[in-house]
Amino acid sequence: MNTKIIWSDQKPLDSISTFRLLEEKLNICLPNEVKTFLKEHNGGCSDKLFFHDFFYNEYCFSNILNFELKTDDSDILDLFELLSNNDGTYRFLPFGEDQAGNILCLDCWKASFPVMLYDLTQDEFLYIDKDIETFFLSLN
Repeated sequence: MNTKIIWSDQKPLDSISTFRLLEEKLNICLPNEVKTFLKEHNGGCSDKLFFHDFFYNEYCFSNILNFELKTDDSDILDLFELLSNNDGTYRFLPFGEDQAGNILCLDCWKASFPVMLYDLTQDEFLYIDKDIETFFLSLN
């Protein structure tokens, strides 16, 4: 996935063990380009990149989440559990945040893994883009 974004504070992962664990919980296989992108840009930030939801509300991208297990920053598994369904099943894979702390996720129940935004204040998921590559290419 080739984006023209200038990243800072990246902490590339040495291993993809976190992805294996999340794939097992979700009972899915993430596309290799998604794993590679998140592995290379783990924890990365970028300045003033904007995106919109389906209703044209504007959001400012903040960072890609840190996928290292049990770090000081946060534990991706805790966030993953926060987004679990009431019945204990999993649908959404968190991968980033906006500047308000809302969570960017992949909808793993859809074959294309569309990007969704979990709005913390509204406690709802909003459609953002058809897939992660299109999402990052559309940031401006």
